Amino acid sequence: MTLSRAFCLAVTACLVAGAAVPVHAGVADTPLPTFADGKPAQLAAVLPAVVKDNNLRTYVVCTNLGATPVDVGLEVFDQGGVRGNTVAAGNGALLNVAAGGTVTFSTGNTVVMHEEQVLTLEPPVTVLGQGSGRVVTTGLQVACTAYAVDRLHQIRDPRRSAERPPSIIVLPVQPACTPAACADADPCTVDGCDHAGVCTHTVVADGTPCDDGNACTTGEACVADQCIGNPVSCDDGNVCTTDTCDPASGCLHTPVPECSSTTTSTTTSSSTTVTTSTLSTMTTSTTTTTLPGEPACVLGTSDCEDGDPCTVDTCTAGRCLHEPTTGFAAVACLLPETGLEIAPCAGERIPRSVTLRYAQGRSLVGRAAQSGRIEQGRQLVGKAAKVLQGAARRVITAGTHGRLSPACADVLGATLQEAADLASRLAAAP
Repeated sequence: MTLSRAFCLAVTACLVAGAAVPVHAGVADTPLPTFADGKPAQLAAVLPAVVKDNNLRTYVVCTNLGATPVDVGLEVFDQGGVRGNTVAAGNGALLNVAAGGTVTFSTGNTVVMHEEQVLTLEPPVTVLGQGSGRVVTTGLQVACTAYAVDRLHQIRDPRRSAERPPSIIVLPVQPACTPAACADADPCTVDGCDHAGVCTHTVVADGTPCDDGNACTTGEACVADQCIGNPVSCDDGNVCTTDTCDPASGCLHTPVPECSSTTTSTTTSSSTTVTTSTLSTMTTSTTTTTLPGEPACVLGTSDCEDGDPCTVDTCTAGRCLHEPTTGFAAVACLLPETGLEIAPCAGERIPRSVTLRYAQGRSLVGRAAQSGRIEQGRQLVGKAAKVLQGAARRVITAGTHGRLSPACADVLGATLQEAADLASRLAAAP
């Protein structure tokens, strides 16, 4: 190796190593420009090292990977972070780069590479030295590479020329797009940014829980990039109401005018009671029913038994009252000790991941009911809510993948979700 060749390589290595310092403040803080055609620029990539010193020049090669034309520009900054060229004036900018097109910017001419545009330094920047730069575009579908090239040597056939080949060193390029900038508001995709600065939207696996923002669905899960849930049941068991569901607010129960087949009066009140030994949130809905020709109930008898374990059945003034259970008992009645014996699931094998969480949730609710400390009761029932929510999600997944029948998954998932929601409300009681 000749002395001049060794010296040149040493200078090249020192410059590139010295340039790989953190990006100057100018790259991060200088406002983005507007191209000469009036289109605003986006930050596509950052170049921590842009060299124009000691016969070294920087080349930035960019390709439009999109389907539409874009404007592309290169801005350079000196070692003090001062911008050295004006993209808006066309200095370092190429407009309407075609889809698939490749363009090259450089900080100076060499004898070995081609360039579409050579940047001219503008006052107060007269020396770039070991600076920095950024690629700006009107679309993030642009991928770039950068090189430091010596301007003196060209490629020769070594069999015919003793001249050494040019020094060409790859410089780092950092794509600027982020998953946040690529967000597409689709709950069934994971948004990202690839090495070329192009937004990616990866579809999640079927069965992944999601939120469709609809109050009339529950247990939503992704299926083929669609967030699909099961319809909630708004049937209040009252023939004198029309039951509907509003996607924004949930279930609605509109009284039927002059309904006479069943006389139903319903009063609802909500209250929270906290004492030194009891934590309970009570929502009371009292229904009185008398069918035409039906004899009035008799106090002290079981004439009013409705077969619902989640109601307390009584007879008052000759009329049956069915009052929902409250507090922890309301959750416990949805989780019978006999287990997940639901008619649509008869003969089906419930996944162990569901039965274990069912048992754990029921145990936590029981411990919360027996706890004499308010805060401990809240914590236990809050844990139960999360466990039961997890069980509901696994039921939906099992149904999606055919491990449970649709009918079983719908009813079982809705029951577990109802218990989870009620437990969550108890945990949040003031």
